[in-house]
Amino acid sequence: MSRLVRLAARTTAASVGFWVATAIAAAQINAVPSQIRMTAIADSLDLPGPYSSAEAPILMQAGQTNPSFQVAPGQVVTLFFTNVRLLSRADGERATTLPLPTTLAGLSVSIQDDHGKHQAPLFWVLQYPLCQLKRTPDCMITEIRVQIPFDTFQGAQAASLVLNDNGVDSQEYLLYPRLDVIHVLTTCETAAFPPCSGIVTHPDGSLVSYRSPARAGEAVTIYAVGLGRTVPTVKSGEPTPLPAPILRNTLSLRFDFRPNAMPSFPTIDGDAPPEAISRPIFAGLTPGQVGLYQVNLRIPDDIPRVSACDGGVIDSYVQSNLTISIGGVSFQSFDGAAICVEPQQAPTMGNTEMPD
Repeated sequence: MSRLVRLAARTTAASVGFWVATAIAAAQINAVPSQIRMTAIADSLDLPGPYSSAEAPILMQAGQTNPSFQVAPGQVVTLFFTNVRLLSRADGERATTLPLPTTLAGLSVSIQDDHGKHQAPLFWVLQYPLCQLKRTPDCMITEIRVQIPFDTFQGAQAASLVLNDNGVDSQEYLLYPRLDVIHVLTTCETAAFPPCSGIVTHPDGSLVSYRSPARAGEAVTIYAVGLGRTVPTVKSGEPTPLPAPILRNTLSLRFDFRPNAMPSFPTIDGDAPPEAISRPIFAGLTPGQVGLYQVNLRIPDDIPRVSACDGGVIDSYVQSNLTISIGGVSFQSFDGAAICVEPQQAPTMGNTEMPD
């Protein structure tokens, strides 16, 4: 069964209003699992109690049983394991306090680097079935959303991750530390179907969309995870305080006004003139949230002639007419937000008739 599972460690995050999977209040976390549609099935099953397996839990990534992946300090990551014992509660367990706990449902995740072991804060532990008839650990997927501690990877070239299941350790899984591993949040964090537009908001907090496009010169905010350490440092698992900490690393922006353009690393080349590369107004952690970053920037004053977005449906021709790419300092660390901007009106020609 484990070789048939094609799930990966995914980077998702805490909430931005309705659009992101985890809504964090001052003293309570209402976690809504994103991209998981089988939890309702688990709720209706009469699952037996805790199951003690002789085999340690296995982390799944793209069908491999010995995966490795890149992570950055403070990054929010969703891990998928098989062969974890059946949880006593079919719907799993969610954190209900801040700071986030490091153990839920008897499960904990630790990161080992050159400086020792670091316990990862947990958002939730969910479990749902893969098999129709069997209810055994090898037929269940356990989803664990964690925050990589901010104090990890200081000078480390490699690290490892271990899941502890009521005293039983999994094998060690290799991690590749990076200064940043940028992931821009999209509307598909909570929606099952594309098209996926970047989670970008107007100054009043409303979402930029084809019905409410951004305008030339407007200041907008992009939400992301995996942007790395900040100044000052924030404690892992705790909500970001005010004033908001700023990024220690430098970000670059690229504005690509081609329809439906994919994100690209912000470099000056034949397709990106120097004026297309910019810096954000602000980049740092979002106050009141755990592991969520925001990048504040200004749409260029001069927007080239672009086609208006035509409805945002899957088969539409122009789903976005501006892609804002964000590049970090780590190799191949970039992502982007595909949004809609309002086309500028062409200047009207005055009376060009020559006098008699």
